Amino acid sequence: MIQLLSKFTSKNGEAAAELLKLLDELKISTPKEQGCVQYNVFSDQADPLLFYIIELWETERDLKVHEDRIAVEGYLDKCAELLLRNIETKSLIKI
Repeated sequence: MIQLLSKFTSKNGEAAAELLKLLDELKISTPKEQGCVQYNVFSDQADPLLFYIIELWETERDLKVHEDRIAVEGYLDKCAELLLRNIETKSLIKI
């Protein structure tokens, strides 16, 4: 299993609202993808410009197919326009 934590820092309140729309689309479509075990979107209680995705995939291949899909469908480019900095993604290991 592959577990990821991604952090999104939006530029401002307007960008945060647009980013939330994109993340809402992904939280509906992504769990339907092969190999997606978990895909949750969170906002930060203390900072309304921060969002997080915690996702769990069965295999690296499943994750790669997902990453290719969101790139081809333009999600990464759309997100990049709304972000203050690059998406920060960490691969997690359960202990």
